Amino acid sequence: MIRHPHYSMFPFATAFNSSITPFGTSLVVAGTLIVLLLLSIFWDIGPTFVEKAEARFQNRYAADIYSIPVTFDAKPTLVPGFSRLTAIRADKSQAIGAWALRFNHGRQVA
Repeated sequence: MIRHPHYSMFPFATAFNSSITPFGTSLVVAGTLIVLLLLSIFWDIGPTFVEKAEARFQNRYAADIYSIPVTFDAKPTLVPGFSRLTAIRADKSQAIGAWALRFNHGRQVA
């Protein structure tokens, strides 16, 4: 019985494809983390437990940070386990984008 040289080094990877290496796996993991980071930065999408904690924090300090009354909530996305942080103007019951809220209604620090 002739064994493939990579069987001892990567026993699970060779079951699917002999070209899978630790470097390739690292690239996939790094790419996934970059995508999640971009989703978090630009669309406020992240794991549900993180977004719920962020909503609690933002609601606690919203009166000090923003010049308009606003409440935050974590809304579920199509992907299970991920949510999106949303901001609602309390006086108009209107959704407001996070970037517009930060730049247009953030209080100036002296």
